[in-house]
Order: sequence, then structure tokens, then C-alpha cells
Amino acid sequence: GVMSMRESWNTDSKKNILIPSQTPGLTFVKRDYHDGMLRCSWHRAHVTSVRKTTFNTATNSYHLLLAAGLFEGNTDVKKEHYERDYTKAPVNLKAMQVALGGAGSDIFIKLHGSLMIVAWILLVSVGILLARHYKNVWEATTVCGVKPWFAFHRVLMMLAVTMMIAALVLIFYRVGQWSVTENPHPILGIVCSVLGFLQPIMALFRCHPHEDNRYIFNWAHWFNGNAAQIVAVATIFFAAALEKAQLKGADWFIYILAAFVGFHVLVHIIMQIHSALMSKKVASNDIKMQDRSAANGVHAVEPGLDMEPPATDAPGGGFRRFMLGIYLVVAILVVAALVSTIWFASAP
Repeated sequence: GVMSMRESWNTDSKKNILIPSQTPGLTFVKRDYHDGMLRCSWHRAHVTSVRKTTFNTATNSYHLLLAAGLFEGNTDVKKEHYERDYTKAPVNLKAMQVALGGAGSDIFIKLHGSLMIVAWILLVSVGILLARHYKNVWEATTVCGVKPWFAFHRVLMMLAVTMMIAALVLIFYRVGQWSVTENPHPILGIVCSVLGFLQPIMALFRCHPHEDNRYIFNWAHWFNGNAAQIVAVATIFFAAALEKAQLKGADWFIYILAAFVGFHVLVHIIMQIHSALMSKKVASNDIKMQDRSAANGVHAVEPGLDMEPPATDAPGGGFRRFMLGIYLVVAILVVAALVSTIWFASAP
């Protein structure tokens, strides 16, 4: 087909209006198609008038808007743009200067990434750790009538879901539409967000802990939560390669994230081994006490309603608290490093 150049008028939204006739003073100079890329150049008079508005590039500076997109198959119909950028400051078109892009450092993109990292790396990770390994810690304490692990787990997860919603609203407001890109970050982001939203919904319909079918909820909640976190972390890895993220020069972002994943897995392995050892210790102590009681002819008396045994931590509670403290410190430092990278290490 034959390439042609058309002007459009940007409206207040992210859409534009095609101008039907060519502006006087605008000349199409060169067109070229090479290696799948269309290129063109043109001359524009310093003073032109579009829609009763006069533009003078000789005396005024203007923001430049750039965009890239694909054609629809083998036709000449243009698809939606998949990349957009704009200059941070107005550009003097008569001067030789370096124009810095502003889209990559957009505050909405930074806030989106920061909220998702805090939600998935800190809040969700700590919430999962508490639910998996801290049900028998702080047994003598309640928070708002429930066990501490459950109270903290619930608060952390609801905060995480709130941050996810805010992050999605910000990025869709910024982009304005679905991003067409080969990077799987957008689709994975939607997947992990949907899985994350399902978690509290599932919890609302859970049955009583002593119901026969409770195991169905337990396994479904466990699988959905772990799947959501795994997909979310993968999504953050892919985000580092996005042009809009401007993290290609910050290789340490990937290294820090990978190190935290290894640390997270290691902590869960240590806690699992510790739980197994403590279970063996409890079973061994129970057998010894039963043997000693039988030898002395002593029978244990079942406590009555007014003789409830004191609630205490399961063996190893001190070690669990220590590991939780270590995990919290590392998670907070990692999140601080990742968020700082997003805000202060963006490449121009």
C-alpha cells in the first residue's frame, strides 16, 4: 500500500479526532519500509493553524507525543498503540537538545508497582507464614476474640487486597486500555489479582473447623493462595523488562527479588522441619508420661468445667517468634529496596 501522513487533534481524554484535510505548510517528504518498520519524515512550517488554533514553533516550545503500534495482519489498518511516551518538558524545536521521556517515570506507574510489591512481597508473604506455622503460638492470647495468628492474617490479607485494587485502578487509569505487548506481565497481573480477590470470598463461605467437609476449604484456600503468590512474583519479575517500568538498567532489582524468593522458600523449609521435630518431641514426652503414670498406678484426672488446663504455646514457640522477627526484618528491607529502585533508579 501507499503510506500517507494524517494529523489528528488530541482531546482531553486519551483519544483523538482525525483532521480531514491536510494542514497548509505541512509537507510529506520521505517514506520508507525496511525490516518490518515504517519510517517517514516531513517538513512543517513554523507557523501553522489547526482547528482555528495557531502554532508557532519558532517562538514557542511544545511537548512531543510519541507512540508505536502494529498493523492489523497484512492490511494497512493500524492497531492500538502498545507504547506511548511524551517529553517531560516542552521542547524548543529550533534547538539541538536531548528530550527526556516522561511516560517511563509516570507517578501512576510507580505507585502501581510500589503497591503491588508491598501487597505481594510483604503483606501476603507474612500472612501466609502466620497461617502456616503460627497457629499454636500465643495460645493464651486472643485479639478481638480470635487467635492472634488469624487476626493478623486477616488484617494483612485485607490490606493486600485493598492495595491490589488501588494498584489496578491506577494502572488502568494511566494506560486507559488493555496493553498489547509480548511481555506476559499484564495477563499474569490480572490472573494473580483475580486469584487474590477469590481468597477472601472463599473465606466468607468457609464452614466450621469441625465440619466434615472443612478439608475441602483448607485445600482450596491453600492451593489458590499459593498459586496467586507464585503468579504474582513471576509477574513482578516480568515487570522489570517493561519499557514503562524503566528498570532495565537496574539489574539489582531482579537479584534482590530472586534472593527474597530463595529466602522465603528457605524459611518455610526450616519451619516445616522445626514443626516435624517438635511433633516428635511432644509424642515422645506423651509416651514417657504415660509409662511413668502406669508404673506408679496413677491415673490422669480429666479436668472438669471449672478446671480448664492453661493455654500455652506449643513447644518451640520461642524459635517461631525469632524466625518471624527475622522474616519481618528481611521482608521490610527487601520491599524498601525494591520500591526505592522503582522511584529513584528509573532510567531516563
